[in-house]
Amino acid sequence: MDDSILNTIKKMLGLSADYTPFDTDIIVLINSTLMTLTQANVGPSEGYRITGPDNTWDEFLTNSVMLEPAKEYIYLKVKLIFDPPASSAAADAMNKAIDEILWRLIVQSESVDTFSFMSKDSLIRGGSAINAGVVEEDSQVYDDDDDIWTYDGDDG
Repeated sequence: MDDSILNTIKKMLGLSADYTPFDTDIIVLINSTLMTLTQANVGPSEGYRITGPDNTWDEFLTNSVMLEPAKEYIYLKVKLIFDPPASSAAADAMNKAIDEILWRLIVQSESVDTFSFMSKDSLIRGGSAINAGVVEEDSQVYDDDDDIWTYDGDDG
């Protein structure tokens, strides 16, 4: 398999590596998705972006356990915007897969303190973390002091 991030995603989209008319579009979408992964504590903490086919997977992520799910996540996010399915049911299935993969990557990357990237207020008030599907109703998390924070699904 090609080690190039761009060429891997292009291949998964059904494009050959030497077909370049959409490279800029795909690079922008990949970089946006890489930012999402960085915010979820996957990949380099300072962030990562690609500029072309020379950027490789091992530059972004050396953890082999998370590499394949990260590839799938990036592919699905790019596919959903670059070449969305005609069926809303297929789009819903892709979105569910995207959410599950991101959740699993977060759990894997933060096995001790899964929600360290979220503020306690967002958990308690049901803010962006809930809306992004990262925390489900009736979820409990532990902070650095081993205090339990619970989201009960009530945004009030």
